[in-house]
Amino acid sequence: MFMDPHDVAPMVGMVVIFMIPIVGILTRHQQKMALIMRQTHLETQGQPSREAQELRQMIRDQSIAIEQMRSEVRQMNSAMSNSRADDSMTSTLRERL
Repeated sequence: MFMDPHDVAPMVGMVVIFMIPIVGILTRHQQKMALIMRQTHLETQGQPSREAQELRQMIRDQSIAIEQMRSEVRQMNSAMSNSRADDSMTSTLRERL
């Protein structure tokens, strides 16, 4: 049932011999992946994402639209106040006549 230690030793030796290159390959692969991840992170660290750039552009566009609307409202208010002044002058002239 149990194996003789003299029979197990060669099997353990074979497993160890084949495990050494496998562990080396996996370690090298892990180091390369870590290097790639670090480089990718450093390249993208200083650049805003595409979504952030789109949001910034949308905010700029909306700010411009708001300023244009404010300008139009000011012009309308100015025109209305001038119209009221003209109306009050007209009514004053009518009263005098």
